Amino acid sequence: MDSRARVVSSEDFRRFDLILAMDRQNLADLLAMPGADPAKVRLIRSFDPAAGGDEVPDPYYGLPEDYDRVADMLEAAAVGVLQQVRG
Repeated sequence: MDSRARVVSSEDFRRFDLILAMDRQNLADLLAMPGADPAKVRLIRSFDPAAGGDEVPDPYYGLPEDYDRVADMLEAAAVGVLQQVRG
C-alpha cells in the first residue's frame, strides 16, 4: 500500500483477504460497494470474544482517555485478528 489512509476501492475485495470495519455504518457502506465480498468484510471487534461484536466508538469529540479506551479495544481485537490469520 502506498499510504496509511485512503478510500476503499472495489479492487480491494480482490486484493485483500480481510477488510475490517470499525462500526456498522462502515460495514454497511463496504458491503454496498460494487464487487463487495461479504466473506471478507468484518467488524474488527468481532475478533474480540469479550466485545460481543460491538462497534469501535469514534473518540474524536471525546476526552483524551476516550482515545486510550479505543486503543485498548483495537489491541484486544488485533489479538483475535492475528490468531485467525495465523490460524
